Amino acid sequence: MKTICVIAPSSRGEISPADIAVLEANGYKVAVHPQTALADNQSAGSAQDRAKAVMDAFTNPAYDIVMAARGGNRAMHILPYLDFAAIKASGKPFIAFSDGTALLNATYARTCVTGYHGPTLSRVSKSRTEEITQMLDCLEGRGNRVELTGATTLQGGQAKGAMVGGNLSVFAALLGTPYMPDCAGKIVYLEDIGDQLSRYDRMLAQLRLAGVFDKAAAVMFGVMHAEGDSSVTPFGFTTADILREHTAQLNVPVLCDVPFGHKGPLPTFPVGGRATLDADAKTLTIE
Repeated sequence: MKTICVIAPSSRGEISPADIAVLEANGYKVAVHPQTALADNQSAGSAQDRAKAVMDAFTNPAYDIVMAARGGNRAMHILPYLDFAAIKASGKPFIAFSDGTALLNATYARTCVTGYHGPTLSRVSKSRTEEITQMLDCLEGRGNRVELTGATTLQGGQAKGAMVGGNLSVFAALLGTPYMPDCAGKIVYLEDIGDQLSRYDRMLAQLRLAGVFDKAAAVMFGVMHAEGDSSVTPFGFTTADILREHTAQLNVPVLCDVPFGHKGPLPTFPVGGRATLDADAKTLTIE
């Protein structure tokens, strides 16, 4: 029986027995790292505390899989304290999302090791059965296919390549750091929640001007849930407007309204692992 080690690389919060029970019902042991009980304002301990827990989880032979307890804030603070060579040597799958986008993409950028953007522990009991099954397929290295029902095709076609991305605001914040993955030939996927459309527009412009979209093999936009508007003059542009504008010159498959993100379902996508996107059939086949 494999053991999942739960750590909190971002914000703190209570661990729910209901979430643990779902993993146990699927045949796993769950070890909650004591670091998850630490508190440093909103964070689950200092950056050094959280980095040490990450390294404990990856290097302790008693653990087989590493899972983030939740998202939140400040995962980027731990990156300078990580031993990426030891993480690479462990070969353990790691799953997180939201603020965990920083750790997932940094690990892939520095090690070429695949991680997974999918449910944190706090989301497990809220996930549908098929989401848990697909998540475990990924963590066990089994290929699977995700139906992107409801997605809108902005540019059709097929693309094959490694996947990178996750939360838009965190992914954009990695630009210019040693932890940003190379997006050339990659299937880039992005989602976000809780910010103004004008700020999403600015982040997307940053990625576009940095060449992220031009280099990508394909682009997928998940649920971009906006809250509020500019305080003086109404922004006016819709989500569809800004996504079309930032991808209008691309000659690669582009999908928006893909059913993944904070709002809606959360299928598991690899960060670094390879997949085939069919933007016409609206399917993603993960190797």
